[in-house]
Amino acid sequence: MRRYIIFLIFILTFTQAQEKFQLKGVVVDSLSSKPIENANVFIKDLQRGTTTSSVGEFIIDKIESGSYYISIQLLGYKTVSKKIEVKNNLFLKYSLEEQDIHLGEMHVVGEKYNSELLGIGQSVTTMSLKEIEMLRGQTVSTILEGIPGITSYSTGPSISKPVIRGFHSQRIVVINAGVPIEGQQWGNEHAPEIDPFSPTKVDVIKGASSVEYGNGALGGVIKFDPRNFRNEPGINGTVIGNLFSNNRQLSGSMILDGAFENLPLSWQTQISGRYAGDSQTPEYYITNSGFREVNGSFGIKYGSEDHFAETYFSHFGNELGIYSGSHIGSYDDMLRAIERGKPEINNPFSYEIKDPSQKVNHDLLSFHAASSELIPGIIDFTYGWQKNKRQEFDGHLKSRVVASMDMTLTTYNVELKYKHLPFGLINGVAGISGNRQGNISEGKSILVPNHRSYTSSIFLIEQWKSENLGVSIGSRYSKEWRDLYFSKNSNLKPTTIDYETLNGIMSLEYLTSEQIQIGATLSSASRAPSANELYSDGVHHGSAQYEIGNSKLHPEKSIAGDITTHLNFGGVHGGINIFNNRIANYIYLFPRENPTLTIIGVFPTFEYRQSDVTIHGFDGSLEYEITEEISIKGDIGIVIGKISDSGELLYGMPGNRYRITPHFHLPDLFYFKDISADININYVQKQKTTTSTDYLPPPNSYTTIDLFFSGRIETNSSQIKIQLGVNNLLNTKYREYLNRFRYFINNTGRDISLKFLFTF
Repeated sequence: MRRYIIFLIFILTFTQAQEKFQLKGVVVDSLSSKPIENANVFIKDLQRGTTTSSVGEFIIDKIESGSYYISIQLLGYKTVSKKIEVKNNLFLKYSLEEQDIHLGEMHVVGEKYNSELLGIGQSVTTMSLKEIEMLRGQTVSTILEGIPGITSYSTGPSISKPVIRGFHSQRIVVINAGVPIEGQQWGNEHAPEIDPFSPTKVDVIKGASSVEYGNGALGGVIKFDPRNFRNEPGINGTVIGNLFSNNRQLSGSMILDGAFENLPLSWQTQISGRYAGDSQTPEYYITNSGFREVNGSFGIKYGSEDHFAETYFSHFGNELGIYSGSHIGSYDDMLRAIERGKPEINNPFSYEIKDPSQKVNHDLLSFHAASSELIPGIIDFTYGWQKNKRQEFDGHLKSRVVASMDMTLTTYNVELKYKHLPFGLINGVAGISGNRQGNISEGKSILVPNHRSYTSSIFLIEQWKSENLGVSIGSRYSKEWRDLYFSKNSNLKPTTIDYETLNGIMSLEYLTSEQIQIGATLSSASRAPSANELYSDGVHHGSAQYEIGNSKLHPEKSIAGDITTHLNFGGVHGGINIFNNRIANYIYLFPRENPTLTIIGVFPTFEYRQSDVTIHGFDGSLEYEITEEISIKGDIGIVIGKISDSGELLYGMPGNRYRITPHFHLPDLFYFKDISADININYVQKQKTTTSTDYLPPPNSYTTIDLFFSGRIETNSSQIKIQLGVNNLLNTKYREYLNRFRYFINNTGRDISLKFLFTF
């Protein structure tokens, strides 16, 4: 019956066609004629708009004939407002003039010079609000998987963390509201503590970015930006609701924004939640895989044209179950579970969460201020405080009042940046930063020793830009001190270790023509081994594995090269990125041949090793507009890791990924406008490996298909966006190599979702 309904929708939509036109154009810098990315293009009369792409292009479809006022705005540039006459398809070109110091909303000025200075030559991908809205309600890692080169490292169906070109955990910096998230990200199942309903923009920098963002950015940076504060007096709100069939998830969020009429004061608040039961594979339910999540945030901003100050607080609270079949009593039971490949008993669906489980609470407070009045130039200050409490409960113990692992991480960050006035064609930013962090381990077992660390850094980046050429060079010096304290039962004595690093970056960007833009980056980065890599020795209950550290580990040192190409040939546009990263002393978990038997059961065992490695590959995306209503997009992500001495393939690299996405703009139907249909055809290749001690060979290649319909209904004062989606449409049975529980169970099957977004 469902197939006939979908077919009927297609027939009705095409028969309701009306004559409408397309507005297409490009936005460039008035001096350099270089395309401007992320400029806001808005038609006030229609209350519709979009943002420009990485090559400065924008498209607004389905515009009826008439006269309209269009505005192009980007903070840091003068706003352009023009009247246009739409009688047929139009192509427009607008030039924006950069403002010197008085750049309007200083909050976005800070964002502008950050991305502009570091964007030269680097692979930077921005997810638009529309792309994010299609995936709201899922984990932030799932949201990011639409970007070529981004995959997920998961532990069952409800825990996932982003992987950039094979790098994850401590090698990626995740930023929320301007503050690097510190959530004990060393664990495979320690996902980013970010409300998936909160971001309205996501920037991903692929490749080493340690000069601007610190030593943790050896693999890349992910920036989640909450929505901007309201500028006009009044109050508006948004209500989001989601339903998912696979785990019967209910999720939603309410957002309110307000601004005062006689004061330059604005505020915003948000509350959201997710409630889900057991996920389902094509053959069985994954027992104890449900989760509950409650999040909230509040922000307030006081500002004028030349200065502002804002404070933001967020709370993330999550409780989730860990697949019960991963905690096994004996060695023979583990072998049988792996050989069986599915749960011994097919339990019915349940919302109940039992042990093994984990509870995570993360609080973040940030203060951000910027001004151009104190001194010539722009001064930008950020302070951040975070408290992350993680509790993990073992499934074997009868007494479950006290957590098996109980860790509290408290972090203080401070950063001061200064953007100097331009010297001819030269712009630059200098900064200093400091970090203090303390971790307290409690509970029945101590996997990671208590520790306190301090980090101080200073950096400088300068950029020269002409009409077709841009050059950027920068350096960062950091010093880190770390005090480690061990339990009374340990033979180790308290110790202090310190590290010094000097990192650099040099980038080149050349606009060969309006159709081709080429960038190249050479960077050095380093990272000191973390406490868990040095001294872990015990069961990690959340990932159901025994981990063994190595106190003789040395700091990682990386030399990376990237070449990025942006293409724009009429109906074809996109980009291709080639990368090569040589890392000395690369630290990684490697499976031991024999598992470890403890008093609470047997666990697959992994130990930290160190080798010189090379990680290289390429990723990219190309889109071809066949007609005004039909386009097709292709994505590719290939990562190859090798150990330099032996030539063996590096353990834990993602499989090669390919995606084809046909997109259809459909005619309006009844009250629905901007109707579209998207089909994702995903192919993941079987991962090659030379590892003989893994507990199970890499799973086979697989193909999945996703289908999405979306549209909107408008009234005079509100708007409703609706999306119907189906993930894994064919209910394909498969296992993902980067799923920690692939030894025991399959990935989830078909998932039908219904989402709505109501603004008022």
